[in-house]
Amino acid sequence: MDQALTTSIRHERAGGALRALTLASVLALFALITLGGVVRITDSGLGCPDWPFCHGKVLPSTDAATLIEYSHRMVATITGLLIFATAVLIWRSHRSERWLLRPVTIAVFLLVIQVVLGGITVQTELNNGLVMAHLAFAEALLAVMIVVTVVTWSGHPSLTSSETGQRHKIQRPTLVLLAAAATFGLILTGAYVQASGATGACGDSWPLCQGELLPEGRLALIHMLHRLLSVAVGVAIAAGVLQAWSLRGRQPFLKIAALAVAGLFVAQMAVGGINVLMAFNQATNVLHISAATAVWASLVLLAALAYPVPAANLGGLDAD
Repeated sequence: MDQALTTSIRHERAGGALRALTLASVLALFALITLGGVVRITDSGLGCPDWPFCHGKVLPSTDAATLIEYSHRMVATITGLLIFATAVLIWRSHRSERWLLRPVTIAVFLLVIQVVLGGITVQTELNNGLVMAHLAFAEALLAVMIVVTVVTWSGHPSLTSSETGQRHKIQRPTLVLLAAAATFGLILTGAYVQASGATGACGDSWPLCQGELLPEGRLALIHMLHRLLSVAVGVAIAAGVLQAWSLRGRQPFLKIAALAVAGLFVAQMAVGGINVLMAFNQATNVLHISAATAVWASLVLLAALAYPVPAANLGGLDAD
C-alpha cells in the first residue's frame, strides 16, 4: 500500500479516536453529575465513609447507600480515565491545535482538583461548602470538555487569515455567554437551597411561596429567591437564544442548539413546578438536578458553536 495512503488512514483513525473519546467523556460527565445528584438526594454521601476505599474495602457491602456512593465513585473513575486518555492523545498528536491543547490541559487541572475535593468532602463528613465546590468544579469540567468536543467535531470552516486579523470585529456570542454564566450561578443556588435545608420550605405552593412573593422566614426566603433568580435567568437565556439565532449562518447546527436550549429550559421550569407539587419526590428531585445540568450543557454547547473558533485540523499528526 502507498505510504502516503497508509499515513492518511492512520491520521484519520487518530482523529476518529479523539472524537469518540471527547464524546464519551462528556456523556460520562453528565452521568456522573446526575449520579452525584442521586447521592445527595438519597443522603448516601457517607455510604462510603472513608476514601479512596469504601469501608476499608475495594468491594464493599451491598446496602443501598453504600452501593449508590460506590457506583458514583466507579463512574468517576471511568470518567477520569476517559478525560485523561483524551488529554494524552491531544498532547501527543495535536499539540499545534491551541483550541484543543489549552482546554484539555485545563480539564486535567480541574479533574485533579475535583478528585482531591471529593476525598476531602468525604473526610470532612460532607461539609456543605465543599459539597457545593465539588459540584461547581464538576459543572466547570463538563463545560470545558464540551468545548473540546465541539472543536474536535466542528464542521464549520476555519477562520481565514483576513478574518483572523480582524477577530475584534467579529461578533461574539456575549449574551449566550452571560446566559451560561447565569445558569451556572442558578445551579449553585439550587445546591445551596438543598444544603441549607430550604428545599421544602414553601410546602406545595408554586410559583409563589406560601402564597407570597417574599415570604417570611429565612428558609422560605432562600427558596423563593432561587425561584426568582430562575425567572431572571430565563430572561437571560431568551436573550442568548435570540442572539445565537441571529448568528445561525455561522454554524449549521446553531439553530438546532438554540431551539434545544429554549426547550430544555422550559422543561426544567416545568419539572421544578412538578417537583414542588410532588412534595419533592426523590425521582423528580433528581430529574430537576439533571435537567439543570442539561440546560447548562446546552448553553455551553450553544456558546461554543456560536463562538468564532477555527475548526481543528484532525487530518494530520503533530510531529514535534
